[in-house]
Amino acid sequence: MATRPNITGLKIESGPDAGNDERLVYTVPEAGAKLGLSRNAAYEAAARGEIPTIKLGRLLRVPRVALDRMLEQAGSSIREKTVA
Repeated sequence: MATRPNITGLKIESGPDAGNDERLVYTVPEAGAKLGLSRNAAYEAAARGEIPTIKLGRLLRVPRVALDRMLEQAGSSIREKTVA
């Protein structure tokens, strides 16, 4: 897997194992991309509170655990509606 630093110091991964991301936080555009959102749509969803964010100094980040939990809850509510 090839990695290279970007200007913010976070790793950008490419290759077959790029999906095995062990970082604790994502940028808002990275989290949005995982959800199929554009950069602008991701920031708008974060501003509405639809994407969980934390502030680290001036940086806005999306905790991986919170994003995973949000998706699990959304999936379970969809399953509950289809079963009922």
